[in-house]
Amino acid sequence: DFGGAATLVTLPDGSERLVAGQKSGHLWALDPDDGTVIWQHRIGEGGALGGNHWGIAVDGKKVLMPISDPNGANRSDDVIRSGIYAFDLASGDADWEYRARPDCDNGRNERVASCAQRYGFSAMPLVIDGALVAGNIDGRLFVFDTDNGGILYEFDTSDFFETVNAIEARGGSIDAHSIAAGAGMIFVGSGYERFSQQAGNVLLAFRVKP
Repeated sequence: DFGGAATLVTLPDGSERLVAGQKSGHLWALDPDDGTVIWQHRIGEGGALGGNHWGIAVDGKKVLMPISDPNGANRSDDVIRSGIYAFDLASGDADWEYRARPDCDNGRNERVASCAQRYGFSAMPLVIDGALVAGNIDGRLFVFDTDNGGILYEFDTSDFFETVNAIEARGGSIDAHSIAAGAGMIFVGSGYERFSQQAGNVLLAFRVKP
């Protein structure tokens, strides 16, 4: 199924693309007038917990697709396609990719449930000012340069935090519709306990440094 909404984009030449990510791992670009497939790719393996979960992002030139294919038993990391993939909107040509891999060092294996199996990008991503903000289901928050995929910022939300309302809180998996921006800040909800992921109850606010 399609877990996220399709996006209608007008290209510089005036043509349009209707782009959508699917839980099968497919990315589709259609002519919105008649539904003709202009280009398509299958990036992820897909499945009930695989492929593209909550949607894609566009920056006017590229479409950026998160993939979250879980690593089941008896599989090696090199076959897992979880990550972020960028494609040219007009042609469908691959631009760059970032392959996600588990990070269970420095005590993260104790703080993050199923750390070695669940490390894909599931949450709806956000494009803002030439950057892609994307959350990993292992609790890591990434900011990528949309031009080349370089990591501009990374933060581990799977930890305990002091809160403004003095409620005990910890971060966990970043999933679903948990990333938003406004007033020069980025807001991230961390914690999603379904599907053997890490529970949490914290809302984190990030301010861009001048």
